[in-house]
Amino acid sequence: SLSAFTMDGQSLYGTIPSTFLFVLIVALITKRKYGHLLDYLAPLWLVATKNTDILPSLLSFVGKVEGEYTLPIFLQLLIIEFAVDGLKLASLNTPSALSNSLSVVGGLLLGDYAIKSGWFIPQTILYSAFTAMANFVPSNLELGYCFKFQRMTLIVAAELFGLWGIASVSLIF
Repeated sequence: SLSAFTMDGQSLYGTIPSTFLFVLIVALITKRKYGHLLDYLAPLWLVATKNTDILPSLLSFVGKVEGEYTLPIFLQLLIIEFAVDGLKLASLNTPSALSNSLSVVGGLLLGDYAIKSGWFIPQTILYSAFTAMANFVPSNLELGYCFKFQRMTLIVAAELFGLWGIASVSLIF
C-alpha cells in the first residue's frame, strides 16, 4: 500500500510505498485506532463465500449468500467502493448544512435500489458499509486513499487467489 508522510510539520503530504507492518507501527507510534483493520472484512468475506468449508461452525452464517443477484460478488464490492467515493465527493461539493445528510440519504436510496433491482445482495452492502467506515479512521485524506487502494488490491487478490492472495498482498504491499 501507500502511506502518507509529512516533513518538518509542513502541510504538504506525500505518499510512499509501505507494508502493512509499517502502517501498524505508525499507528502504534501515533496512538491511532486500529479501524483500518476493517479493510480486511470485505476480502475475507469474499473468500468465505467461495470456501464455506474453511469457516468454523460458529461462523458458518458468514459464508451463506442468500437471494439472487446478477453481478458477481467481486464486482459488487468494487462497484460499491467507487460508489462510496462518489458519495463522498458529492458531499464535499454540497453546502455544509446539507452535505452529511445528503450523502447518508443518497447511500440509503442507492443501496435500497441496488438490492431491489437484484444487482447487489444485502450482505455486500453490509460488509461494504463496515469497510467504508474505515475510510474515516486515518487522520488525513491521503492516508485514507492509501488504505482504499490496499483494500481494492485485497479484494482483487481475494478473488484471484483466496486466502493466499490476502496474505501475499498484506506482506508485499
